[in-house]
Amino acid sequence: MKHVFTLLFTVLLTLPALAQNTFSIRGRVLDKVTGETLPGATVQVTGGQNTGTGAEADGSYKVPNLPAGTYTVQASFIGYKPSTQTVKISTQSVVATFLLASDNASLGEVQVVASQAQERQTPWPSRP
Repeated sequence: MKHVFTLLFTVLLTLPALAQNTFSIRGRVLDKVTGETLPGATVQVTGGQNTGTGAEADGSYKVPNLPAGTYTVQASFIGYKPSTQTVKISTQSVVATFLLASDNASLGEVQVVASQAQERQTPWPSRP
């Protein structure tokens, strides 16, 4: 009988820990025009927790272990305009797909300047 009470007591203590559900935000990051994946794109999540991840080779990402709440998710990639979505997690994980538009900002002119190496003016002492 003592073991039954110990088992029951242990189960009752672990139930609150199991009840703390965590969810995830997952999706893909794609080029808006071509639909191509953007591997390595950065996905940042802000809200109750500040975290993030990078997109895989197929453009997919997953940010796990988020409690229920409202989050702002931003996807960015070099050469593209960042995109932001607000998602609400209540009872299940959320899918947020991003279509990034290319950023046509042009860079200024780059000028490469070089000079030829010159021979030493003072000779290096020779070894005896």
